[in-house]
Amino acid sequence: MAALMRVIWNQTRLASFTSPAAAAATSLNLSQTRSYYTDWQMIKDVKRRAICKQYARQRVRLNCIRKNKILPKAIQELADLEIGALPRDSASHRTVNRCAVTSRARGEIGRAHV
Repeated sequence: MAALMRVIWNQTRLASFTSPAAAAATSLNLSQTRSYYTDWQMIKDVKRRAICKQYARQRVRLNCIRKNKILPKAIQELADLEIGALPRDSASHRTVNRCAVTSRARGEIGRAHV
């Protein structure tokens, strides 16, 4: 209860030092939302990288089975079907190297991604 009273008191104290619009925003707990990423393309690429990481081990195993010439053709074809059932974004070649600041494609230098 004391913590709740402290929060309410701080909000009213801050409201007295600000404009009426800011006071209304603090009383309603409204705030501007911003994304960590620059644009939608960067968000899409981050999602692709997460999916790629999630399916990486499974994909490597299936590719090894698929490309192994010693195994019977039936097993290779099953692995081929299973790899086709995985999400397309799980392939590592679908990720794009992007600048971490501007999100420009194919314009990054080394590990800094700038």
